[in-house]
Amino acid sequence: EERKEVFDFSDAYYDSTVCCAVAADSDITSLEDLKDQNVAVKNGTMSQKWAESIADEYGFTMSVFDDSPTMYEEVGGNSVACFEDTPVMSYAISQYADTEGKEGKNFTIIAECGSDSEFATPYGFAVAKGQNADLLAKFNAGLASIKESGKYDEIVGKYVKTVE
Repeated sequence: EERKEVFDFSDAYYDSTVCCAVAADSDITSLEDLKDQNVAVKNGTMSQKWAESIADEYGFTMSVFDDSPTMYEEVGGNSVACFEDTPVMSYAISQYADTEGKEGKNFTIIAECGSDSEFATPYGFAVAKGQNADLLAKFNAGLASIKESGKYDEIVGKYVKTVE
C-alpha cells in the first residue's frame, strides 16, 4: 500500500508466495528440522516477515542480509536455510541445474507459504504515479494476450517450480 502512493501498477502478472530453501545436499527436509538452527533472510522482504512470524514456533534464529547472492552463500555456512520469494528461488534453482560446472549452490525448496497467506503478494509492473498511463495500458493488453494464448502458463511453468 505504501508503494501505491508513489507508483501506479499494472495488472498483477504473478501471485508470489515465499519459501524456505536448503542446500540440495542438506539433511533438513521440513520447517520442524530448523529447531535450534540459524536461517538467512533478506532485509525488508515478505520472506523475512514470514520467517519472523514462524521463528518462535519452529525454534530458529535469523541472520539478515541485504541481497540474495550474499544470503545464498550463507546457506551451508552459518545458516542451514534461507527464506526467499518462491519465483526468485525457483529461477535460481533452474539456473544452477541447467548449467554444468557452474560455481554456486543448488537448493531445494522445503516449505512454501500458501497463496492465501498474508505473505503472498502480487507482482506488477510499476511506473511513476500519474505518469505513463499509455505504457501501463500496453503492458496490461500484452499480459492479457499472452495469458489468453497460453504462452503465460508456458513461461511460468518453465521458470517457477513449487513444493510438490
